[in-house]
Amino acid sequence: MESNESNDGGITKEVVETKNNQKIVKKPSYEELLQKNEELLEKLGKFENVCNTLEKKNLELQLYSDQSFVSFLKKAIDKPESTDFLKETVNSIRDYFDSSTKYKKELREKHASHALWKTIIMTSFFVVILLATVFLTYVGKLDSSLTFLLGTFTGHYITYVSKRDSNNEDR
Repeated sequence: MESNESNDGGITKEVVETKNNQKIVKKPSYEELLQKNEELLEKLGKFENVCNTLEKKNLELQLYSDQSFVSFLKKAIDKPESTDFLKETVNSIRDYFDSSTKYKKELREKHASHALWKTIIMTSFFVVILLATVFLTYVGKLDSSLTFLLGTFTGHYITYVSKRDSNNEDR
């Protein structure tokens, strides 16, 4: 029976053989360790070469992008008409955002009057319900199921008004 135990990246190997229920441990020789060390140094050299190649490529790409930007700036300085497409693009983006803002403002103004009328109607309805509740309580005819319905409506009204006020603060 043979088993390989690896410590420190497989540099120290111990081969265990069992003969007649006795374990015999064989340690690797100095030459085997030197050979393993040379193999690891070879792999390290390959990885170092790959890393250096990648660093060179990265620097070349960075230099290329910097040169492209510098050449663009030189063209823009020498011939400003060559950057007209940039000006047009920026102007079109600005126009889009200006029109979008204008449209949103008009939409808010249209909905503001609707929201105002809705608030007026809901407030008047709330006042009518409040007066009816006071009257029914005075007469003694107020039912518990009706109070639940009125409480639900009151909560809805308060929530609506508080949301409307927070929306007005954003303008």
